[in-house]
Amino acid sequence: MRRNIGSIIVLLCVAACLVFYYVAISVQEERTMQKARMQSSQRMVAAHKSKDRDSTNQVAADLFIENISMIHTEEELQQYTLGYKAHAFNQLVSDRIGLQSRDIPDTRPVKCKEYPESHVQHQVSVVICYYNEALSTLMRTVSTIFKRTPPALLKEIIVVDDGSTDKEILPEVERLVAKFYLESKLHGLRSDEQQGLIRARMFGARYATGLFIVYDVYLFDCSGDILIFLDSHCEVNNGWVEPLLAEIDRSNRTAVVSPVVETINPDTFEYEESQLMRGGFNWGLHFAWESLPHPWKFFILQDPLRAYPSPTISGGLFAVDRDFFFALGGYDERMEEWGGENLELSFRTWMCGGEMGISPCSRVGHVFRHRRPYGGGNNAALLNSVRVARVWLDEFIEHFYATRSFAKQLTPHGLTERVKLRETLKCKSFKWYLNKVYPELPIPGVRTSRIQYSRPDDHTVELARGKLSVAGLNICLRGDRKKGSPLVAVECTDKTPDLIWSFNNQGEIRFDKRMCLDGSVLPRVMKCDGGRGLQRWSFLKQKQVSGKIYNIAVGLCLSINQTGKTFDAVLKICDHPSVQTFKFSN
Repeated sequence: MRRNIGSIIVLLCVAACLVFYYVAISVQEERTMQKARMQSSQRMVAAHKSKDRDSTNQVAADLFIENISMIHTEEELQQYTLGYKAHAFNQLVSDRIGLQSRDIPDTRPVKCKEYPESHVQHQVSVVICYYNEALSTLMRTVSTIFKRTPPALLKEIIVVDDGSTDKEILPEVERLVAKFYLESKLHGLRSDEQQGLIRARMFGARYATGLFIVYDVYLFDCSGDILIFLDSHCEVNNGWVEPLLAEIDRSNRTAVVSPVVETINPDTFEYEESQLMRGGFNWGLHFAWESLPHPWKFFILQDPLRAYPSPTISGGLFAVDRDFFFALGGYDERMEEWGGENLELSFRTWMCGGEMGISPCSRVGHVFRHRRPYGGGNNAALLNSVRVARVWLDEFIEHFYATRSFAKQLTPHGLTERVKLRETLKCKSFKWYLNKVYPELPIPGVRTSRIQYSRPDDHTVELARGKLSVAGLNICLRGDRKKGSPLVAVECTDKTPDLIWSFNNQGEIRFDKRMCLDGSVLPRVMKCDGGRGLQRWSFLKQKQVSGKIYNIAVGLCLSINQTGKTFDAVLKICDHPSVQTFKFSN
């Protein structure tokens, strides 16, 4: 028997040598094939777009086209409505942008573009989990990784279908990757039932640890040594991966590193540059972005190649050494669905020998949806927060219960194993964390807040001011300083002072300095948000301040309905003959 085992081991060793030889001679061929497929992909996508009746589908060649969201028919209006209901973002615009990576602004500091790459010697396994994701957003996530990651660094992309009811998404992604990229680098996994984001990520991460082992002899590692977790509605930017890997190297592989998470507007899908922020939280264990302490900004901009420390990270997007991640305990798989896992991982990393950082040179866009379109909701998130508090907050748990008193009634199951993990890892106390990692957090009765918040500068330029009237009618729009007030149309001879509006270069139609016209189901006045989403308007005739007024997020035009002597402001399909034109007048 022992001789047979020895013979088998010898044969397997020979086989391993042949595999190594095959891999070595195939690397150059693989890179050549990827380049050819990428070029073929670009030609095929361009050909497909040229056949489409709507020129807005050529957005891949442009950073943004304002009328890409315009709704032309009742059928498109229905698609828009159903897309928001299913995904909590504008699926109509996402689908029009297409499946392939598009040009996005390179938002890195200038020094990052000279980033040294030669010393980075890693391979990454990117784990993406989804549940009923829109194909266009998922596929763009995958395609940007292929396009903007050096082939030598990308070992695999693991796409986990967490029990989606739509069974056709993953096969279609696999088909498209086989058509345009390297099929061998994509691994699709499917769970028979929805596990929730946390367990789905562990499912993908365990797949990424796959080693072929025979009789305790390691033949070869089939996966990357670095895990990168991404959400299924992201777009990675240029040079995104090298800074993450370099920071893990610098920390002796004990750092959990996040890119700067930038915003892809859920209404317009514009890619928006983000300020440098860090992750924090409050005593209710709610994650929050906060401004950096003032001295940090200067030093970070002087040396953006180094990641800066962050008490917590947002959780959806980060890189970590594979072995360190599992030695640290991975995710707490007793958590339900989504929520709280980022704080738990952050506390555990800092308190148990690691560090958390954000790399200014790594940029990834993320669609921040208006709501969660599925899942366990607030109850699951609260139960997860209780788990975090019971295991990690020590005596400071009283502040958590004081903030969320209902949490005292909840008893999470299976805490013993996480408490033992903390003991095994010889983790520091939460008091140490508060003093050394997050001294800015206020502690009731002990210290006040030193957290700094900054408001974005107002760079708006006013383009027009006056009464906003309907052309050909003696009807003007009247505003109200009460948040949520519906837009009212009255006769322009009305002597109320609430008829004066302004239009600026951010697309805002302002009633005063703080209130703006918002394009929800019924137009209303809301607090200004900087011309994002529902508050961004455009006159269809570019560079003019008269004509049809189009809401870029909704894809509809402002109009006035008359019923007897009553005038109501509504949104309509812009091509409809009853849509009026507007102008600013004194």
